[in-house]
Amino acid sequence: MVRGNNTPISEFLLLGFSDKPELQPVLFGLFLSMYLITVLGNLLIILAIGSDSHLHTPMYFFLSNLSFVDIYFTSTTIPKMLVNIQTQSKAITYAGCLSQIFFFIVFGCLDNLLLTVMAYDRYVAICHPLHYTVIMNPRLCGLLVLVSFIMSTLDSLLQCKMVLQLSFCPDLKIPHFFCEPKQMTQLACSDTFLNNIVMYFATVLLGGGPLAGILYSYSKIVSSIRAIPSAQGKYKAFSTCASHLSVVSLFYGTSLGVYLSSAGTHSSQSNAVASVMYTVVTPMLNPFIYSLRNKDIKGALKRFFVMVVTKGTIILRPKNELHLMEAGNLTRVSEFLLLGLSEESDLQPLLFGLFLCMYLITVLGNLLIILAVSSDSHLHTPMYFFLSNLSLVDICFTSTTIPKMLLNIQTQNKAITYAGCITQMYFLILFAVLDDFLLTVMAYDRFVAICHPLHYMVIMNPQLCGLLVLVSWIISVLNSLLQCLMVLRLSFCTALEIPHFFCELNQVVQLTCSETFLNNMVMYFSAVLLAGGPLAGILYSYSKIVSSIRAIPSAQGKHKAFSTCASHFSVVSLFYGTSLGVYLSSAGTHRSQSSTTASVMYTVVTPMLNPFIYSLRNKDIKGALRRFFGMVGKQGTIVLGLMNSPMERGNLTRVINFLLLGFTEKPDLQPLFVSLFLSMYLVTFMGNLLTILAISSDSHLHTPMHFFLSNLSLADICFTSTTIPKMLVNIQTQNEVITYAGCLSQIFFIVFGCLDNFLLTVMAHDWFMATCHLHYMVIMTCLCGLLALGSWCISVMGSLLETLMVLRLSFCTKVEIQHFFCDFPEVLKLASLDTLVNSIILILTLLLGVFPLSGILFSYTQIFSSILKISSAGGKYKAFSTCRSHLLVVSLFYGTGLGVYLSSAATSSSRTSLVASVMYTVVTSMLNPFIYSLRNKDMKRALGGLFIRVAAVKNKAVTELS
Repeated sequence: MVRGNNTPISEFLLLGFSDKPELQPVLFGLFLSMYLITVLGNLLIILAIGSDSHLHTPMYFFLSNLSFVDIYFTSTTIPKMLVNIQTQSKAITYAGCLSQIFFFIVFGCLDNLLLTVMAYDRYVAICHPLHYTVIMNPRLCGLLVLVSFIMSTLDSLLQCKMVLQLSFCPDLKIPHFFCEPKQMTQLACSDTFLNNIVMYFATVLLGGGPLAGILYSYSKIVSSIRAIPSAQGKYKAFSTCASHLSVVSLFYGTSLGVYLSSAGTHSSQSNAVASVMYTVVTPMLNPFIYSLRNKDIKGALKRFFVMVVTKGTIILRPKNELHLMEAGNLTRVSEFLLLGLSEESDLQPLLFGLFLCMYLITVLGNLLIILAVSSDSHLHTPMYFFLSNLSLVDICFTSTTIPKMLLNIQTQNKAITYAGCITQMYFLILFAVLDDFLLTVMAYDRFVAICHPLHYMVIMNPQLCGLLVLVSWIISVLNSLLQCLMVLRLSFCTALEIPHFFCELNQVVQLTCSETFLNNMVMYFSAVLLAGGPLAGILYSYSKIVSSIRAIPSAQGKHKAFSTCASHFSVVSLFYGTSLGVYLSSAGTHRSQSSTTASVMYTVVTPMLNPFIYSLRNKDIKGALRRFFGMVGKQGTIVLGLMNSPMERGNLTRVINFLLLGFTEKPDLQPLFVSLFLSMYLVTFMGNLLTILAISSDSHLHTPMHFFLSNLSLADICFTSTTIPKMLVNIQTQNEVITYAGCLSQIFFIVFGCLDNFLLTVMAHDWFMATCHLHYMVIMTCLCGLLALGSWCISVMGSLLETLMVLRLSFCTKVEIQHFFCDFPEVLKLASLDTLVNSIILILTLLLGVFPLSGILFSYTQIFSSILKISSAGGKYKAFSTCRSHLLVVSLFYGTGLGVYLSSAATSSSRTSLVASVMYTVVTSMLNPFIYSLRNKDMKRALGGLFIRVAAVKNKAVTELS
């Protein structure tokens, strides 16, 4: 593709919505939120339909396809726009622009055709109800979707072919946030008459044709509804297509009406806004329309959440009754059996010891690689950035399978729950594909380093490195989700024995009684695409590397160039050699034992050997490990220097302390602060301890609600103990110093603040179940430990991530923290932050703060909805009184944590921030026991009983002594 002077075009510029820098964060946050809501909402629709046999009907089959298309429709444009805003780059390559046009037209046209197919489905259901299942049989449903996809693809190919024939002028600015076909045509210097004819013809045919079909269907539907004699019958018939009619009106109303208004103004800005309406807003609202206006979907979502939080169940049906859209007799089972490597009892201790050793070596080896890379500034380069990510993935990869196998051997129990099996498959596929992609990215890195050494740092900049890893994660997650969704739709036979030590996808599919053709197609297609594609990329990179090395004249130069990629080449050979070669040999013998051995090779042996390959064959890693052990042997130090990016080095100085400036430096106020905070700390400690003792000593309080309350009290004690004792010691000794290790420890143990947040959310869910569900004790008894454990795990992982974020930072010489403890934001202010760090912090805060709050708000909306349905005022008061204490604590926690922090942000005063911190780190934890004991009769009775028992023991001891 060339311009008039035959100069090739490499990229276009997407101007987006605005050039104003102050608007970019707002646009980024807005579109990221809309994109996440779109993906999550449509994904929940797919999961609800896939998991509920009542919804295996043509209407919901088309709806799940529409949700699937909506996810991809928005994913075609929004991620690129977000990347452009984040990297402050408006460029998009010519190939990228054509790809965007292709997928945009495919999914836009497919959306249109699916709405038409759904209108036809409603027409048959209302106008020919007796023949509905005969006409809308599974074969016709699949055929309609397939034809829609083929027509969309052919139209998209035709449009792209027409764009490929165009020559473009030097002005390559597209006044849009994505490559819209019409905007692309307007940039051309060549004759666009044929393009316009094809475009308008396709619009009339694939836009007007489906619209005419929808209008015809609804004219027949309205005619049939009018013929129904009763008003209730008319309402019931119309309600079945109300959601679809709303979506159609929204889709065509935005894509036609707003575009016509923008055409009238001839403004590119209006055109861009119009595009947002039908490319983002409509797919985002579709799930809400179908879930809020549809009892079946609402019921399916509730059952899906109940199934997820309780225990996964497998629907078992006789084979002759199985059908994609038919329900049969249901039997329930909750687990599979993992047969493992051997059933011989004398081999179990040997297997346990062997795999435990390999697992510990894998975790320790890869953890040392991560620590060595993060602690040594010489290794802050793209190659080692990817290596540390590979090591992290290897730890997670082995942790998906080995711990469960060791537990099964130790407990002599081969069972794994259905939910556990699906979870294992999800994470196994995720990390395996991620391993594959990271090896490909590392091959590309070596290709750039050897073939383009002068431009290496320019090409492999921090933004590109982060983007490559992010894209690898996204593709891996999407593929893993797809595979698990395909398994969720299956029905299983009574033989639930998996001849393996983990839930391997292929083995699980072989246990099914239903048709697995589609599963096998998806599985093989994914294997070719996500394994063959990266392998082809690696082979291409190494072919270029070998070609470049051969061009080096000296033998020493060749050896030096090849040695930089020798470790990576060894790891690639090991990974693909074990996963391909041994699997092919096991396939030849058709023995499950050979397949299990193959799995051990690439799931355990390869991740275990990676650290040895990189440390034994790499002088930089060996040197970094020596320096790391030397540093650990002495003392934790902070690397200080002016660093421009996480992959550049500056001047280095060493220091071991921070300074906590606290509230005030006036000596006369220090005794007042000591007595005040010591009193609050003792009250907090004693109050929460009494709460724990009262709950544990009174059997009447051994309920889910009080179990979570005792966990909250324990978290509150630990939360205040993280900060107040150190502050009191500093005031008493008149020493404001805290060591680097001490500061990191404080940042890590702020985990209890995050735990507080999640426990309040779990307690809100507990109240929701108690108020809205009759099976409260059955559900929550099994769930309590899991929810508490999940809260702990998420909090620890979030805290670890924050601590690792601090470890990779470089600090300026000013190490004064304007606080009474090492608050994470205050520590970040002392360091030079890059865009990646800011993005990670933003996402982490969103996940650990906003999501729990959203869960609490959702729970209370459901609670209030249930309370309002109670007829008597006394019943309403009694129901509401059970959650008053929790609501008060939540208001206190979030009111101090959000409101006061917002006011401190507005004043930009560190003093206000300090007061805010005291409110949610000390005052809230201190008041919690009073709120729960003073407003709770059960707690008051338990505390009275506790004091009586303590007094009785004391009197008995005095009597015995006397």
